[in-house]
Amino acid sequence: MPLLPACRPKGEAPVARIAGEPVTRAEFEAYLESFPDKGGASGLHPDPVSRAVRADRLAEYIERRLFLREAGKQGIRISDEELAARIGALFPSGPSGPSGANGSSGGQSELEAALAARGMPLEEWKRRVREDLLIERLIARAGEGGADVTEEQSRTYFSARPDLFRRPEQFTVRQIVVADQPLADQLVRRVKEGASFEILAREHSIGPEAAAGGLMGTFSRGDLPPAFEEAIGSLKPRQTSGVVKTEFGYHVFKLDGRVPGGMPRFGDVRQKARDLAAGEKREAVFQKWKKNLLESAHVEILDPSLRP
Repeated sequence: MPLLPACRPKGEAPVARIAGEPVTRAEFEAYLESFPDKGGASGLHPDPVSRAVRADRLAEYIERRLFLREAGKQGIRISDEELAARIGALFPSGPSGPSGANGSSGGQSELEAALAARGMPLEEWKRRVREDLLIERLIARAGEGGADVTEEQSRTYFSARPDLFRRPEQFTVRQIVVADQPLADQLVRRVKEGASFEILAREHSIGPEAAAGGLMGTFSRGDLPPAFEEAIGSLKPRQTSGVVKTEFGYHVFKLDGRVPGGMPRFGDVRQKARDLAAGEKREAVFQKWKKNLLESAHVEILDPSLRP
């Protein structure tokens, strides 16, 4: 049985060092306890999968400590109001302040019950939420240098990544669904004879869109079940399909129209291209900054079982 942090012998060897500062096993195990899977099996002989998971968790923990230390160096602060706003967004019915959302202790909230089941005090959870906010602000600041993107860079990005901008073909479709095939066959004949598909849908369809004249909506390839798309695929606008049997009943489809796919003009997606290019540029700037931070910290993994 693994020792609890409070029961571990004093002076035990650290699992890692960050710029000469030790990361104790107790600290690392406490971090693992915040995850539902506890980071995998503990003990002297963890299985290979668990060892890999624990190694990843240690890398995350070291990165988190470095980020928090850097946030402190840069003077980044999170106010109590900002913390309360984040907690309120995460759990509208949960406590947002030291004594709850309304400043009174009240009964145990759903949040507190969930934390209790994991053995995490509410104040400890709030501390971690504050740390998350600090790290978010630090990361945003670190990537600020990538926010500026020129028109030329946006155009280059648009040309280089057509997969992100190409529009798929879209089609608008209606359906009538009934419980038996004879009625479905009869409705197909009536539509071919000139009856209104929309009126027949309102009168006979058992589908949820019956009141809207059978209008299902506008879809792209792959949005609907294969049997539906096979029946719709060869239709021209305003044409009606034959009967398609599914577990829900007998369907008849009408194609209202198609919008061909293809590449839009740059001018139509200028802002999207700029936003995507800026996002990738910010990420590249941040990754370079993080690499420098990790290298300058002189991180040492001392426990061989926790090395990547």
